[in-house]
Amino acid sequence: MAQRMIVIDPGHTISKTPLGAWIPGTPTYTKNLAIKARASNNAILKYFISWIMAGCLLPGAIFISGSGTITATSIKCLCDGVPPLRQEDNGLCIGSFMPVSPPFTPIPCSCRFTITNAGQNKVMGE
Repeated sequence: MAQRMIVIDPGHTISKTPLGAWIPGTPTYTKNLAIKARASNNAILKYFISWIMAGCLLPGAIFISGSGTITATSIKCLCDGVPPLRQEDNGLCIGSFMPVSPPFTPIPCSCRFTITNAGQNKVMGE
Protein backbone atom coordinates (compact mmCIF):
# COMPACT_ATOMS: atom_id res chain seq x y z
CA MET A 1 0.00 0.00 0.00
CA ALA A 2 1.29 3.47 -0.88
CA GLN A 3 2.18 6.28 1.50
CA ARG A 4 -0.42 9.07 1.40
CA MET A 5 -0.94 12.31 3.29
CA ILE A 6 -2.75 12.07 6.65
CA VAL A 7 -5.95 14.19 6.77
CA ILE A 8 -6.36 17.03 9.26
CA ASP A 9 -9.30 19.14 10.39
CA PRO A 10 -9.74 21.95 9.62
CA GLY A 11 -8.07 22.19 6.23
CA HIS A 12 -9.02 19.08 4.25
CA THR A 13 -11.16 19.04 1.10
CA ILE A 14 -13.76 16.44 0.11
CA SER A 15 -15.04 16.32 -3.48
CA LYS A 16 -18.52 15.05 -4.43
CA THR A 17 -18.94 13.34 -7.82
CA PRO A 18 -22.52 12.38 -8.78
CA LEU A 19 -22.90 8.94 -10.36
CA GLY A 20 -25.98 10.02 -12.31
CA ALA A 21 -27.95 13.07 -13.48
CA TRP A 22 -28.53 14.61 -10.02
CA ILE A 23 -26.71 17.51 -8.42
CA PRO A 24 -25.21 16.89 -4.96
CA GLY A 25 -26.46 19.05 -2.12
CA THR A 26 -24.84 20.03 1.16
CA PRO A 27 -23.45 17.38 3.52
CA THR A 28 -23.42 17.68 7.30
CA TYR A 29 -20.34 15.78 8.50
CA THR A 30 -19.69 13.78 11.66
CA LYS A 31 -15.93 13.69 12.23
CA ASN A 32 -13.72 11.60 14.51
CA LEU A 33 -10.82 13.76 15.62
CA ALA A 34 -7.69 12.43 17.30
CA ILE A 35 -7.41 13.43 20.95
CA LYS A 36 -3.61 13.75 21.08
CA ALA A 37 -2.20 13.32 17.56
CA ARG A 38 -1.75 16.45 15.47
CA ALA A 39 -0.27 17.44 12.11
CA SER A 40 0.44 21.04 11.08
CA ASN A 41 -0.96 22.02 14.51
CA ASN A 42 -4.44 20.63 13.68
CA ALA A 43 -6.26 17.48 14.77
CA ILE A 44 -5.94 14.34 12.63
CA LEU A 45 -9.15 12.78 11.31
CA LYS A 46 -9.32 9.11 12.22
CA TYR A 47 -11.22 5.88 11.46
CA PHE A 48 -14.15 7.32 9.46
CA ILE A 49 -16.07 10.42 8.49
CA SER A 50 -19.81 10.15 7.88
CA TRP A 51 -22.46 12.53 6.57
CA ILE A 52 -26.12 13.13 5.86
CA MET A 53 -27.17 15.08 2.77
CA ALA A 54 -29.65 17.89 2.21
CA GLY A 55 -30.72 19.78 -0.90
CA CYS A 56 -29.73 17.38 -3.67
CA LEU A 57 -31.42 18.23 -6.99
CA LEU A 58 -33.02 16.14 -9.74
CA PRO A 59 -35.54 17.75 -12.13
CA GLY A 60 -39.03 16.36 -11.58
CA ALA A 61 -38.24 14.83 -8.19
CA ILE A 62 -37.94 15.74 -4.51
CA PHE A 63 -34.87 14.66 -2.53
CA ILE A 64 -35.82 12.28 0.32
CA SER A 65 -32.57 11.41 2.04
CA GLY A 66 -28.94 10.42 1.59
CA SER A 67 -25.96 9.46 3.71
CA GLY A 68 -22.57 7.82 3.52
CA THR A 69 -19.20 7.11 5.08
CA ILE A 70 -15.53 7.28 4.15
CA THR A 71 -13.61 4.62 6.10
CA ALA A 72 -9.85 4.85 6.64
CA THR A 73 -7.80 2.50 4.42
CA SER A 74 -4.50 2.75 6.29
CA ILE A 75 -3.19 -0.67 7.36
CA LYS A 76 0.16 0.16 9.01
CA CYS A 77 -0.48 3.53 10.64
CA LEU A 78 -2.57 4.06 13.80
CA CYS A 79 -3.79 7.19 15.54
CA ASP A 80 -5.35 6.79 19.00
CA GLY A 81 -5.44 3.05 18.25
CA VAL A 82 -7.35 3.29 14.94
CA PRO A 83 -6.32 4.08 11.34
CA PRO A 84 -6.22 7.75 10.29
CA LEU A 85 -7.97 8.98 7.17
CA ARG A 86 -5.62 9.65 4.25
CA GLN A 87 -5.81 11.67 1.07
CA GLU A 88 -7.67 9.72 -1.68
CA ASP A 89 -9.74 7.68 0.83
CA ASN A 90 -13.28 7.64 -0.53
CA GLY A 91 -16.80 6.35 0.01
CA LEU A 92 -20.29 6.38 -1.43
CA CYS A 93 -23.28 8.48 -0.52
CA ILE A 94 -26.50 6.55 -1.14
CA GLY A 95 -29.86 8.29 -1.27
CA SER A 96 -33.17 8.60 -3.06
CA PHE A 97 -35.57 10.99 -4.76
CA MET A 98 -39.36 10.75 -5.05
CA PRO A 99 -40.89 11.72 -8.44
CA VAL A 100 -43.43 14.56 -8.30
CA SER A 101 -45.75 12.71 -10.71
CA PRO A 102 -46.76 9.03 -11.09
CA PRO A 103 -45.43 6.48 -10.84
CA PHE A 104 -44.32 7.36 -7.31
CA THR A 105 -41.45 4.90 -7.22
CA PRO A 106 -38.32 6.14 -5.38
CA ILE A 107 -35.34 6.90 -7.62
CA PRO A 108 -32.02 5.75 -6.10
CA CYS A 109 -29.03 8.07 -6.29
CA SER A 110 -25.36 7.89 -5.35
CA CYS A 111 -22.28 10.11 -5.27
CA ARG A 112 -18.60 9.31 -4.77
CA PHE A 113 -17.01 11.34 -1.94
CA THR A 114 -13.20 11.54 -2.12
CA ILE A 115 -10.71 13.30 0.14
CA THR A 116 -8.83 15.33 -2.48
CA ASN A 117 -6.71 17.49 -0.16
CA ALA A 118 -5.37 16.34 3.21
CA GLY A 119 -4.98 19.92 4.47
CA GLN A 120 -1.27 19.46 5.15
CA ASN A 121 1.76 18.17 3.24
CA LYS A 122 4.23 16.90 5.85
CA VAL A 123 2.82 13.80 7.59
CA MET A 124 2.23 10.61 5.59
CA GLY A 125 0.96 7.16 6.50
CA GLU A 126 0.69 3.78 4.88
